[in-house]
Amino acid sequence: MSNTPVNDDAEADRADETMTAALQGDAANWAAAKNAPVAEQAAAAFKAPVVKRAAAPKKPKVDAAPPAVVPVVKKPFSMSYDGVTTAQHIQYMIDNGAR
Repeated sequence: MSNTPVNDDAEADRADETMTAALQGDAANWAAAKNAPVAEQAAAAFKAPVVKRAAAPKKPKVDAAPPAVVPVVKKPFSMSYDGVTTAQHIQYMIDNGAR
């Protein structure tokens, strides 16, 4: 037989019942949390503050016509005679005895 009095067995039973009730409550909370959707858990756990940003400045529309295409006319190649025209250079050569 046991050497513990009957009164100690009753207290042990009450402590056992209290612990069992606490564990059952924890298990019920865990099962409810497990069955809850993940999105609700995330929303409940974290709610980010809503910060509105200032609108970006709009660029003004410019109705600019495309630049007119100007045809490029090149002059034919000619020698430069130190700032004088070809006719002046020929006359200079004639005046100085060139053939």
